Amino acid sequence: MSRNVAPSDGSESDIVAGTTTSDSDSTWHLVESRIGGNEPRDKWHLAYIIFVLAGTGFLFPYNSFITGVDYFQIVYPTEKYEFIATAVYFYTTLFAVFLNNLLLRIVGLSARIRTGYVVFAIALATVLVVNSRIDTRGSSLSFGLTLFAIALVSLAGGLQQASFYGFAGMLPKRYVQAIMAGESVAGLIVSIDRVVTKAAISDCRASSLAFFGLSLAFNFICALGYEVVRRSPFVKYHLAMAKSTSGNRVMGLGRYAKLDDIDESVEMESIDRKQKHQSARKSPLKDRVLGALRARLLVSRRIWLYMLSIGLAYFLTLLIFPGLLTEIRDDDGRFSNGWLPVILIALFNFFDFIGNLIGSWHYNWRPGHLVSASVLRFILLPLFLFCVLPCNMPFFGSSTSFVAMGLVSVFGLTNGYFGCMSMVLAPAQVEPNRRELAGNLMTLIMLIGLTAGASFAFLLNHVTGSEPGNLCFSNSTQVSVSNCTHV
Repeated sequence: MSRNVAPSDGSESDIVAGTTTSDSDSTWHLVESRIGGNEPRDKWHLAYIIFVLAGTGFLFPYNSFITGVDYFQIVYPTEKYEFIATAVYFYTTLFAVFLNNLLLRIVGLSARIRTGYVVFAIALATVLVVNSRIDTRGSSLSFGLTLFAIALVSLAGGLQQASFYGFAGMLPKRYVQAIMAGESVAGLIVSIDRVVTKAAISDCRASSLAFFGLSLAFNFICALGYEVVRRSPFVKYHLAMAKSTSGNRVMGLGRYAKLDDIDESVEMESIDRKQKHQSARKSPLKDRVLGALRARLLVSRRIWLYMLSIGLAYFLTLLIFPGLLTEIRDDDGRFSNGWLPVILIALFNFFDFIGNLIGSWHYNWRPGHLVSASVLRFILLPLFLFCVLPCNMPFFGSSTSFVAMGLVSVFGLTNGYFGCMSMVLAPAQVEPNRRELAGNLMTLIMLIGLTAGASFAFLLNHVTGSEPGNLCFSNSTQVSVSNCTHV
């Protein structure tokens, strides 16, 4: 069987795209027969575990900066650290995801991921050096270096996140869920790490340095895990299948695609064939760019409801987490020494992890229902505001801390579950050789939602009255500083 091989902008490397309809059908029969008899097994679920580790790895450094908010609020009492750090992270990450889409055909998957781990190590080492060697209290230099480290982390994380979702999109659906679970595990492990170091070491600076040192060590473990999984026969098999198929059937939800989807598949194959022939013309770059944009548009038409669902879900997430959570005050002194924000962030990460685990029980949600669920979650926003407002006496009064814990638990659970469902189901709506592209597009929309949420959190900050000089801000700051002097 002869094939015309053409480059596709939707996968990690060259894939077969220029097949005829009959050739594609034959390819499907070949693939299905091979999967039925000779597909390697994921022995001991090793690849799944390492994909969980991978998801943990590219969000671990970010969670380290956010979960250590109690320390940074003390070191930089006049700065709105949690808001500035979140904005810097997600704006840079959004840029990195755009960059990743451009680098799909230029820089290999392994190069992008390995570069991410190296940059992660540099960023965390920078924080360790700055906070151990420089008098950080209120220092604009150390604050600038900390933000620089966050920018490095976000650049590396954005490249890795988009790359890993595209990578997992070419494997069975559960491996996308593995990455989502790993992201939740990152927050959970970092929260446990912070609670342990804060409880075991009374000196605030020493406990924070131990915290970031453990984060650096975990980054090294994640890098080793990637080197193992990329050599797995199971992973190599599915990557080969994704690169060698371009059929007219969607391998998702156990049924054939609609006729419109098949027409779009043929149209995308036509784009790939045209790109091959146009590559020898006078202006191949322009033709390839237009072809790539059109391919992305066609994939987006298949998964736009999933994209809307994930965008809305994560917009709300960053609108509330971590900024609004860190403004919830413990006026009754039940959780002294800055423990309340640490506990709230830990609860969010724990239930986000549980939500992702529930997402591993594959329930095929209709995309419209996922969008509705993402919209319904906005009911939580006014309830969280009542935990902060009115400024001098929140609506829930002396029960505010416990109400906030209950709300955060629901917030984290729904975030983990519905975010996972959108990311898992979307790549299955397109052909195997387009799943990396679908994964990248979903990651892009997810980051747009996160970045927009972080931006609107600044506006919400003015509504809740936590800017420097306001009564709410000064109260929370004084409590933290008075209970931790070893900085």
